[in-house]
Amino acid sequence: MEKISTQAKWQPWKGVIFQIVAVGMLLFPGSLIQYCLGLWGVVITELMFLALAIIWTLAKKTPLKEVFPVKVPTVRDVIGTVMLWFGVMPLSILSVLIMMMLIPEGFVDTASGLNEVLSSESAVLTFIAAAVLPPVCEEALQRGVALSYFRSLKHDWVIVLIIGIFFGILHLDPVRFGTTAILGAALAYVVVKRNNMVLAFIIHFINNAYSVGMSLISDTTEQVETAEVTDAVQTITDSGLMVIGAFLIIGCLSPMLIAGAIHLLNPGKKLHNFRRYIIAGVLSGLMFFSGLVMFVATMIDSPEYQEIYESIEAEQMEQLEQLE
Repeated sequence: MEKISTQAKWQPWKGVIFQIVAVGMLLFPGSLIQYCLGLWGVVITELMFLALAIIWTLAKKTPLKEVFPVKVPTVRDVIGTVMLWFGVMPLSILSVLIMMMLIPEGFVDTASGLNEVLSSESAVLTFIAAAVLPPVCEEALQRGVALSYFRSLKHDWVIVLIIGIFFGILHLDPVRFGTTAILGAALAYVVVKRNNMVLAFIIHFINNAYSVGMSLISDTTEQVETAEVTDAVQTITDSGLMVIGAFLIIGCLSPMLIAGAIHLLNPGKKLHNFRRYIIAGVLSGLMFFSGLVMFVATMIDSPEYQEIYESIEAEQMEQLEQLE
């Protein structure tokens, strides 16, 4: 990780202080503004993040271009960044499903609250507030200022882990902690390796635009009753391990995609590529077969399958009796 010219002023322990300040600003006045103004409050909160990041950097007397490095990305970097997103997305979905199974009530509250905010204004404002501003404002806050405090650490993976956890904490939601921490770690990784926030903007925008776009296309931004959300969550939780197994199968190529992205985002370095792909292949295989076992075992144990099995068995017995 490249250091900045005033690195002595950016001591890691002070990064924790900055994170506390950012979370405190989100709690108050951010939460109050969002409660009173809804989606417009989200817009104001995001702009507050950006203002805090810039003012904090200026107070440190550090050039903005060092804390917020912006460069024209290469085609290789863009491909690697997009590939990384495709790799971490299944893991992110799995974390959401697991939390849904563990605390369904909390998931219902989170989903209902987000739906209420996103459906309160026009589709254009929704897209700006949820897909356009966060990649700029939250990146400046987390992969800009917060990450700069840890540039002096020797191990890149420690920086990635810390910033991932920071990003999960920033969202103040236990249900979404896993998915936001995974995304935050991926965003930190591309900045640590390429020192280019444009790549973080890209992956953050793709992630949020995909979620918002799917909501707009399916009209889920219309107000949905809490009871409907509860029913949907109950349907998924009733399926239990079958759903998790299905997503393990669907996302089994995730480790291979992440390995490929790491390769592309580290040009000129071997980094034991062959061994990394072997490990990724083994992990992909484990995900596929464990998912298959979960899916089949749960399906066989389900009442619907038992009913079908008994029906087929009864039909076969009837046919045998007729032959006799």
